[in-house]
Amino acid sequence: MRPYSFARALVDAGHEVTVLTAVKPLSKHDLSCPLADFEMIDIVPPLLPWLFQSFGVNQSRRDPQSHASQTSWLRNWLRRQRIERGVFFLGRMPDVLDLWIQPAVRAVSGRSFDVLLSTYAPYASHVIASRLVERGVAQHWVADFRDPWTRHHQFRGLFPFSMVERFLEQRTLRQANLVTTVSQGVADILKQDYPSLRVQIVPNGYDDSLLTSLDPTPLYEDGCERLVHTGTLYPGNRNHHVFLDALEYLRDHDASALASLAVVFAGADLAGLEFEVAERKLQDTVSFPGVVRREEALRMQRDACVQLFFETEAIEGVTTGKLYEYLASGRPIWRISQRADSDSARIIHDSATGINVPTEPVSLARMLAQVARQRPTLKPDPAQVARHARSSIAAELVQSLEQEFSNQRTC
Repeated sequence: MRPYSFARALVDAGHEVTVLTAVKPLSKHDLSCPLADFEMIDIVPPLLPWLFQSFGVNQSRRDPQSHASQTSWLRNWLRRQRIERGVFFLGRMPDVLDLWIQPAVRAVSGRSFDVLLSTYAPYASHVIASRLVERGVAQHWVADFRDPWTRHHQFRGLFPFSMVERFLEQRTLRQANLVTTVSQGVADILKQDYPSLRVQIVPNGYDDSLLTSLDPTPLYEDGCERLVHTGTLYPGNRNHHVFLDALEYLRDHDASALASLAVVFAGADLAGLEFEVAERKLQDTVSFPGVVRREEALRMQRDACVQLFFETEAIEGVTTGKLYEYLASGRPIWRISQRADSDSARIIHDSATGINVPTEPVSLARMLAQVARQRPTLKPDPAQVARHARSSIAAELVQSLEQEFSNQRTC
């Protein structure tokens, strides 16, 4: 959605926009975005639709039994490589989106654009932009980084491909006229290796237009107080295990409070959490609906009594895009992390949208018991929340780019 927000803002500012993208099979989970104002160039490389369908990031698991019986050893191995190293669809090499590079370059070679804007991940986007700049397709290139590349906080890459990635990253940062990224933390990571890099921070944000169009009907009407997590959980994060410890303590010491609670983990790649829930016999409290439509995930967040935000201690200066949706939901965020401070903690504090929650199971269980008896309230700072709307963020970027490249033409 970040590239889409940029494109939308460019169109709103009166610019013509061409979107170059690889086609993947649509699923019931995909968002429907209005594209009538864009020129779309859809590339369908050989094998790519089948690879997306078979091994793509939206392949979810419903329960341990179906996963064990229906998933082959190859799919299990590929999934482990994706989560541990980031290969195959998650931004590190080798990536099946490499099949997109040559057809994409051919599709627009010979054309002329004022500015190219490419976003990592996938890294294929930056490779395509680099080759187009070398062919004179555009004079100005903005390389956007949603995450660090070769120094990714979660995905360590696969040797010797990581050496090739390092070369590609160096070429990208040498050729691009401007680098944008989501936070000061990611900017600092990039500038450690490239001190002279020109970086502009363009934070992630929430899609304000999508939020206002949500179905107002409550998603849950069973009387339970729901604690909701949407998105990915990474294997290095242990805080969700502490949360399950707290649920177990509550079951053994205050069963009536636990009976009033429901916990939902929506999404794929949940670090094997559903297996752990089954082993702890917490299935009556914790549910896993799998990958859901974006609109449904936003309604889950809006209708929750608490939103669960498990921040990984290893991440320095990186904020997940999911946090911004949580900010705009109007429901309290529980940041569960052993770190006292982080960019995410400061955003939550400044916007008054949540609290830091202890990672000691007994204390956390007592907080859960309080939630079961009285729904927590929230008084967010509207101005601070509005700062993270994607429409305003993207509009600021467009204004900055117009001034940047106008100054370069007059020099």
